[in-house]
Amino acid sequence: MDRYDREIRRYFWVFCLGILALGFEITGGLLSGSIALLADAGHVFMDNVAVIISVVVVMCARRSASPDKENIIRARGGYISAILLLTIAIGTVVSAYHRLTNPHEVQGLKMLVFAALSGAINYLQHLRLHGVRENEKHVTHTALHMHILSDMMQSFGVALGGLMINLTGWYLIDPAVSFWIAYRMFRWTIEIWKDSNFQKTTCSCVWHNVRPPTFSKKCRRVR
Repeated sequence: MDRYDREIRRYFWVFCLGILALGFEITGGLLSGSIALLADAGHVFMDNVAVIISVVVVMCARRSASPDKENIIRARGGYISAILLLTIAIGTVVSAYHRLTNPHEVQGLKMLVFAALSGAINYLQHLRLHGVRENEKHVTHTALHMHILSDMMQSFGVALGGLMINLTGWYLIDPAVSFWIAYRMFRWTIEIWKDSNFQKTTCSCVWHNVRPPTFSKKCRRVR
């Protein structure tokens, strides 16, 4: 099994876990009335789209004739992932604003339980992506990892919001959590875009000490 096979297999398991998380969040959002949980479900759906894009990128990279072409392919996949994350962030802001101006009752306990379940699944996805070899920590991997980490952060943020709603009865916590998560997603979109620019202009790249959304790089340019 070569590095491309390992990468595709890794993304397959991330996708399967993502489908499970999506089911939990749609169910929880409908039962609890939480716009933050439904927004998170939309985030999970886009994450699954990002996984599919990553698999396509890997398949195209495998057919590439040189490292230069592979880097260009992976950079384009990174741009698409950044645009997807930006789309999710904008959608989250719109939904949160609508809920802020039109508040209604949210069942905090159900919101807490379903968001926590989804966050646990996101953590399993993170573990699947975290323990990879150094030469496989390219922009395709990093962009997808950021998608998963942002979703995990959102899920646990929603769970915390559900706990606060359950304790205080203040329903405006629901859109407030969504605004905070959207801000984080905007920042991570910028990071993915920068990494895609870096990947496109390099031939041999080693990514090390990855701690999204900030990580360091060493690169050797083609002469």
